[in-house]
Amino acid sequence: MQIVFGRRVRTPPPDGYRTRVKSYLTCGRAFRIETVVDDTADLGVARRIAHLPEILSKASISLFGAYEHIDPDHPAPRFGHPKDWRPDSGARAHAAAIARTKKLDRARDELDRLGRGLGGRHYPDQAAVTARIAAITRDRRLGPYLRTTVDTDPATGRPTLAWSFDQTTVLADEAATDGWYALLTTLPTDITAAEVLRRYKGQEAVERRYGTFKGPLAVAPMFLHDNRRITALITVICLALLVFCLVERHVRRAIAPATALDGLGPGHRPATPTGRLIFGALARLRLIPATNGRPAIIPRPGPLQARLLDLLDVDPTRPP
Repeated sequence: MQIVFGRRVRTPPPDGYRTRVKSYLTCGRAFRIETVVDDTADLGVARRIAHLPEILSKASISLFGAYEHIDPDHPAPRFGHPKDWRPDSGARAHAAAIARTKKLDRARDELDRLGRGLGGRHYPDQAAVTARIAAITRDRRLGPYLRTTVDTDPATGRPTLAWSFDQTTVLADEAATDGWYALLTTLPTDITAAEVLRRYKGQEAVERRYGTFKGPLAVAPMFLHDNRRITALITVICLALLVFCLVERHVRRAIAPATALDGLGPGHRPATPTGRLIFGALARLRLIPATNGRPAIIPRPGPLQARLLDLLDVDPTRPP
């Protein structure tokens, strides 16, 4: 990235932290940002899989401070109103609700055990109870929810505890945001929220082309001596990828409004045309070069091959 595009974006983690943010350019058209969480303790979250929604949420929030090293000539990342910039995900909402319920259930069990042990060997006084409540609050991340009152019974001298979860405000407000996730962007301010979401959903196409680069194009490792040759090699690879993508798009447009082509998939089943499938079907074609004034021809293409050539506007008797 540094050689081809002349820039590299690094965001080192704070001292003592193992969570970091990686930023890089994708296919020369998309600025991609990834949060790498090597230790969930950096986010104040436990490691169990039940806490995955909270890890995802806090990892997204950790991106907020990740842009101090970015070129100041580029616009800073921004957020709009949550309703405009935070798409809703039913799967995320369900996962967040389950994780919160499990977290509160575990906290209730621990607080009930604490209540049964008041005045005993482990919790003989108010200070010990307060310390245990602080530990439960920290481990179960109950800071916004838990309301406690610790006192001492004047008759017995034993500590007392009353606790509850704030169901009406804090928990209700958190539940109302389940499934929402923020989209961070450096696009100009005149870009609408709908356009930001459309481009975000289009990242999958860019990622799929990376799979093409590593798969069907089968780019072999090559040792090059200078930057000009590296740039030239990448240019040739990008041109090959462009042809690969244009062939796929041309076939898909040619069969529209249908989305699948008969016989293209494994076992001659219908399949959505992809560059890999199209070139795989055409790989067995032969080309007889032009000789003695006779034009080049493609002899006897099979039914699927003939169909693909027709969709690509290629005449087997006069190939380009």
